[in-house]
Amino acid sequence: MKDKTKILLLKILLVVGFVLLILLVLSPILSTLILTNHPMADTINYYWFHISFFSTVGVGILFIILSSVFKIKQKPVKAERIYVEYNNYDEVKAYILTAMEKEEYKAHDSIYFDESSSITMFTKSAYSLLKCFALIRVPELTEENFEVINDKITEFMYGYYGTENITDKVSMISMFCIDRLTNPFTKLVNGNIEQGFKNYRLPCGISFGGKTLYIARQEDGFAIMQYKKLRKELCRIMGFDPKHSKKSNSKTA
Repeated sequence: MKDKTKILLLKILLVVGFVLLILLVLSPILSTLILTNHPMADTINYYWFHISFFSTVGVGILFIILSSVFKIKQKPVKAERIYVEYNNYDEVKAYILTAMEKEEYKAHDSIYFDESSSITMFTKSAYSLLKCFALIRVPELTEENFEVINDKITEFMYGYYGTENITDKVSMISMFCIDRLTNPFTKLVNGNIEQGFKNYRLPCGISFGGKTLYIARQEDGFAIMQYKKLRKELCRIMGFDPKHSKKSNSKTA
């Protein structure tokens, strides 16, 4: 089966599931309006509710199974590029600290994993969603230190919740501050983001060599709205208009 067919099938399931969910939520109101004084109202309501409920659950389970089974290859998408005026990591960190305070994020102690590399985590809890911003300093991103970074962030999350069983949804903006571009970094920001069911992410990074902010993009696929929310959040944090940020000559102080 072609990837286009797989994507179309998943989209259809999403629409069907959404419609069934609406019918389920509205079933008490609709039954009151339509079946008032009907001699079999109770019986019809009973079957209506159960059919809507199990159909919604069934479509949801089928969507999850197919999403796991389908191996849809994401086509690379070039990152957004925005000119910035930061000269070094200290300037970026100073700005982010102020911006995070305004956005009511909590700053956590920096995690150092070598003499020139660190991760500073910021978190903001919203109901069953944890918003995270990871400010990452590495002179250059390699496959080796990328694995270390992922491990350190995972350790932080386990420590934050006090368990490896995290039930909240987690959205993560990861900002890499590098001196020069490398293949792992280029691959990261040009790879077309793939979102999880409970974990949403937006990788980005500032290269001081070219004074450019690179923001990974997602053109289609699962949880596209989560990507848009994260991008809007990043735009607000960095202080530029999300409607115009795609222009390569945009500036932020």
